[in-house]
Amino acid sequence: MARVAMAACVIGLLLARSPGVAATWDSAGQFSGTQGQSDWFYQYGSAPLRDDNLTFDASAGTWKHPTIAYLWLWAIGGHPGPTLAAARNWRSPFIGSANVSVDLSDADPNCGDGIVASIYRNSLLVWGPTTMANGGSLTPFTLPHVPVERGDLLSFRIDSGAANNNACDATTFRVTLDGSPNRWAAPGPEGITGTIEQATATVVSGWAADRDANGNPITVHIYVDGTFRAFLTANQPRQDLVDAGLTTEPNHGFTWTPSPPLDGNLHAVAVYAINVGGGAAGVPLVGSPSAVNPLPVSLDPPREVLGPQTNGLINFPDAPVGTITWKGVKHRYLGEGHNLNSWQAIEQADGSWVVQTTPTLTQGTTTFDDGVWLYDVVNGGTRVRGWYSAEEYRDHSRSPCVYACTGCPCLYTTRWSIAYAESKNGDTFAKGGNGWGCPSTTKYPNNQVITSRVPSVLYTTTGSAGAGLPRVIQVGDFYYMYYTDLSATDSDPNSTVDPAVSDGKSGLHVARAPVATYGCPGTWLKWKAGAFVTPGIGGDSDSVIPDGVPDSYAGTPSISWNSALNRYVMITAGRGGFYMRTSVSVDANGIHWDQSPPQQIMGGPEAATSSGQPGEEFLAYPTLLSTTGDVQTTGATAWLYYVLKRAPDQLTSRTVVRRLVRF
Repeated sequence: MARVAMAACVIGLLLARSPGVAATWDSAGQFSGTQGQSDWFYQYGSAPLRDDNLTFDASAGTWKHPTIAYLWLWAIGGHPGPTLAAARNWRSPFIGSANVSVDLSDADPNCGDGIVASIYRNSLLVWGPTTMANGGSLTPFTLPHVPVERGDLLSFRIDSGAANNNACDATTFRVTLDGSPNRWAAPGPEGITGTIEQATATVVSGWAADRDANGNPITVHIYVDGTFRAFLTANQPRQDLVDAGLTTEPNHGFTWTPSPPLDGNLHAVAVYAINVGGGAAGVPLVGSPSAVNPLPVSLDPPREVLGPQTNGLINFPDAPVGTITWKGVKHRYLGEGHNLNSWQAIEQADGSWVVQTTPTLTQGTTTFDDGVWLYDVVNGGTRVRGWYSAEEYRDHSRSPCVYACTGCPCLYTTRWSIAYAESKNGDTFAKGGNGWGCPSTTKYPNNQVITSRVPSVLYTTTGSAGAGLPRVIQVGDFYYMYYTDLSATDSDPNSTVDPAVSDGKSGLHVARAPVATYGCPGTWLKWKAGAFVTPGIGGDSDSVIPDGVPDSYAGTPSISWNSALNRYVMITAGRGGFYMRTSVSVDANGIHWDQSPPQQIMGGPEAATSSGQPGEEFLAYPTLLSTTGDVQTTGATAWLYYVLKRAPDQLTSRTVVRRLVRF
């Protein structure tokens, strides 16, 4: 079914990135009348991620607000509105760091009460807010090594003073950025540091050093798609590494020219530094694997559509956006991790969301669905048909935590399964009752459609286990459900110690049901040994994308037919951000996926990697929608919705964000 192949030598390498070399951006020198040119955007707003575009006045060479006087941006500065900032925003095209240099001064000292300046990375404050009095200026300064992921937004903002008096608030605010893709990596495992700086079909280059080598050059091995291709000594002169304090001696560069050049398909290039001292024989350089010949994908700046603590209800967006337009209303469904129910928001004409005040799907209390997350829905003719990820907790408690002793840490124990629900109005989903659209024998609590291939998984202590997180797409006469199956078992269900026995089949699995059966319970068959033959409830299955590929796992996939690429597209969450796979063919068995490593489209850690440090952000739950709201079909542009989590408290500081993707 899925054709995914990656040799073991690159399993678990999570820092895929676009190749590049150091570059400089200048807000004045690159000023233009086009949004996004040279990665600059000219906007205004009340807060980062909530900015809107200004309009360019070609005759004045200035970006202006259409109605608010003097809310402007020009080549070397800007002017805020009374309550809205003038925001010159830069979108990072790479993963690495940037030295941010700032020159800030009052451009109209004759009157006014000063301005407030600030710099944000996405919604996180990097510098400021700093008040500059009327007639004032700041000594030019540099913020060194500001970390950025691909697609991150650095926002340079000018606000009016405390009294919201923007008279005479013209301000010089010039910014230059010295971008360094993956150049500022601290020494990694075994004291090795270095990076792939360029990876194309004709050249792979970068640098590598080992502190145990006393400044001497070391050897690197190069792999393409998991196959060894070359070894060479990293001994080319690189004085810039010494100047930057990265190495003590200059001879640490390397360049490899593939012969023949790599073909036009997507490839993964990994470079390993051969360890001089004891320990691991080979250590991957930062940027391994790097993608060669990726599909052209770009993203516009992010925009917040749903903030935390909305209506006191959606404190914890904990699922992808389930979406449908039903009888002219755009419904957006969200799982909530505090009260364990699913809620809905109604999308307005301007793209904003209004969260409703009652749950759209409610939890059970005595069976398999102590928590309910409505993941995906389809138009089922007379009703909206949906599938939810259910979580069962020990003793059906309100919390999945189990404590081995007084004062012991929480042992998170939950069993996943997938169940069916339906709605006649798009607002409230039922698991049974009068007018049930499936056989009466499948009413709750018999409405499960998929359970894990491994039966005893509830009392694990290593996190969630079972089958869950479903996403559904219709292909021809079938619904195809892609879901995660974590095949961990516990030898003693009463124990709090879990051996986590796994048979290597954890990963992304698929089942299907005829559209004519509406995806009701009892109609789903799992993929096993090259066919859909085993039952959805408890049947064995094979993963179509196994855990251990370069993104570590492919979670919560959003799948759509893309008319611009003329193929199916799958966007998944992985350990290093969001990744894209595309189809190579479609036949009676559904979609066959490209065996090449996935292409990273957004960089950033996923929340499962660590608890995070204050100021870190994590990505989760991608959903790709067409610009008209269709989740099954997308085109040259589409909206990517996702949940943005902020450390250290990921439970209360989540927001739903969207970005325009251009294929």
